[in-house]
Amino acid sequence: MKESGITLPVRRAVTPPPVPASTALSDLPLMSATVDVITRSAQVQAQAGATRSSWPWLRRTIVIALALLATGEAAYIATLKLRTPAAASKTAVLFVQSQPTDAEILIDGQSRGRTPFRAELPPGQHTLELRKDHVTRKFPLVLAAGTSASQYVEMRAETDSTSTSTPSAPGKNPGSSAASRPNEARAAGVAAASLAAANVRAASVADAPVRPPAPVVRPVPSVGWLVVQSAVPLGILRNGESIGNSDDGRIAIVPGHHELELSNDAAGYREATTIEILAGQVTTLKPELPQSTLDIEARPTAKVLIDGREVGETPLTQIALTIGLHEVILRHPDFPDRHVSTYIKVGAPSKVSVDLATP
Repeated sequence: MKESGITLPVRRAVTPPPVPASTALSDLPLMSATVDVITRSAQVQAQAGATRSSWPWLRRTIVIALALLATGEAAYIATLKLRTPAAASKTAVLFVQSQPTDAEILIDGQSRGRTPFRAELPPGQHTLELRKDHVTRKFPLVLAAGTSASQYVEMRAETDSTSTSTPSAPGKNPGSSAASRPNEARAAGVAAASLAAANVRAASVADAPVRPPAPVVRPVPSVGWLVVQSAVPLGILRNGESIGNSDDGRIAIVPGHHELELSNDAAGYREATTIEILAGQVTTLKPELPQSTLDIEARPTAKVLIDGREVGETPLTQIALTIGLHEVILRHPDFPDRHVSTYIKVGAPSKVSVDLATP
């Protein structure tokens, strides 16, 4: 464009991003101010007439106006980006705490670390397993995309001898004394603080506004536990398949009615029984073992002790003993004590015959 012999620079128009229908002009104050500056500059120039002496003032005004316009466009585009919602998470976050800590974590049979533990997992069904000091805990998990789940697990060995006990709520130990409760409360506080920090870091990585962590909801127990107490090692079968033995301590099992079979092949023992497993509780089974008989003879006559208990002097017949291993001691003042081990079997009477004069 030419006026009074002066060639004015022509600025190529910049098309801004489309303004959403919900955006009012009050949302763009910098762009409105820029347009107002350019309009006023044009009016002043038209009134005064374009002369060579006014050109420097007009050039400075146009440069300032263009700078303001560019700044406004950049701010507007940044506002649109901030209003764009973040993409939904395609994973789930799992937090695991244990008491005591430093328990090994296995997810779907693979070792993933030690407690306290946090990991992002694909949604769906998983199996969580914790191991520490010969104690094993195993749980099924179902995780949904974009959610977080937490587990608090007691890893102490079972010491309760009652038939049925109720495990503590998360953060408590069913066998602990009142003196240990302050330590458990402090451990629960540390676990909650770790979980809150992990939530804050996850929100920052997703480039989303940081929100206060939601209260931790403890999951409802989905398994119960079985304990078989026996002086003789017993195998445990369910529907013909082994699920453990009496030396394993607590065995995780789904709640409901179960038909079990207890057995010891060495003693010829096999018995079927039924139990009811309740979710979140420990059911203790104490089978009554059958008995058989033992006859004892000694030359010369000797005092007899069985498993440390005196039962009389030889000869002894038809002594009733439960199946399994027993220790017999024959005692005479003129000879060293003679120790004999005997294994009692179902339906098979046993006999011990000793000559103390013969080594």
